[in-house]
Amino acid sequence: MESSNQAEVQNSLEAGLPTWESLVNNYLLVSEARAHIEALQRLKSPKIVKQLRPLMTGLFTLFSGAIRRPNLPDLVNTHWNELVDLASEQVVRNIHHANSNSLTTGMNSSSILNHKFNQLPCSQKNLLERADLIAEYIGCDAPVLLLGDDDLLSLELAKRGFKNVTVVDIDPTIIQRIQHIAAQHDFPIRAKVHDLQMPPSADLIQNYGLIFMDPPCTVAGLKLFVGSALTFCSALRTTKFIACTHSMSLLQPGIEEFRNYLSSVGLRVTAYKPEFAVYPIGKEVRFFLGALRFTLNVLLMRHKIKLARQTVPRFFVSDAVLMQHK
Repeated sequence: MESSNQAEVQNSLEAGLPTWESLVNNYLLVSEARAHIEALQRLKSPKIVKQLRPLMTGLFTLFSGAIRRPNLPDLVNTHWNELVDLASEQVVRNIHHANSNSLTTGMNSSSILNHKFNQLPCSQKNLLERADLIAEYIGCDAPVLLLGDDDLLSLELAKRGFKNVTVVDIDPTIIQRIQHIAAQHDFPIRAKVHDLQMPPSADLIQNYGLIFMDPPCTVAGLKLFVGSALTFCSALRTTKFIACTHSMSLLQPGIEEFRNYLSSVGLRVTAYKPEFAVYPIGKEVRFFLGALRFTLNVLLMRHKIKLARQTVPRFFVSDAVLMQHK
């Protein structure tokens, strides 16, 4: 049964963009993960930080390509405690999702994934949940725009009867695959190669009922996708926006920066859905995280700290932000 504190935190999360404090409090209240969280939180000890920080900086520098976060070594030096909080949150979220998201999308198991474009498809279950969420907000006749689609969400929407689906993606391989499958099934999908750093062509600008995006979990990534989404709208006030992102990955200053950015472009958050987006983590990254856990356990023996296998996540679990013009 949910405690009154948990309910209070959950309500505060759903009211708009969360504060860093509410995010931290949310995972600290999860009793089934308490032992794992306590072990991770001990890594904030100044003595342990002094011992581990140089090692972690070196490791993250060496494996920055696999992790796809080139600024992570700098963050280890400037935001250590927040990274510990992020790791703790992912442990909790993985416990919640361990048994319900084992299947991946077809793209996730495919060799055509292009990591240069930050492609990380969601789980099969989450793909269906994304289509469900879109269907909650607009009818099948309303035009839908997807900014990027390595999950193949456009195909799922077409299967459900959506009659006007547009996809833009920087990766021509993704676009070609969508076009090929859509042609086979006579799906009403328009798919075009497009770089969001460039303005859209005139034929892509229309009165979309909803624009869905899944940007990199950085402030720069969110600004690029949200800012680009606005340029596709011919009637901004009627368009709804959904962005999958991970609030804790923005870190404490980034959350406030994104909040201020939304205000500056005239958008308000209408709903915030924690733990909405679920992405299976690839074997390469999981191997690195497992090796990192083993190394840390060796170094932490004299401090009597042991990180359990549950501290190595199988999924990256993020959130969804729903927005509309003020």
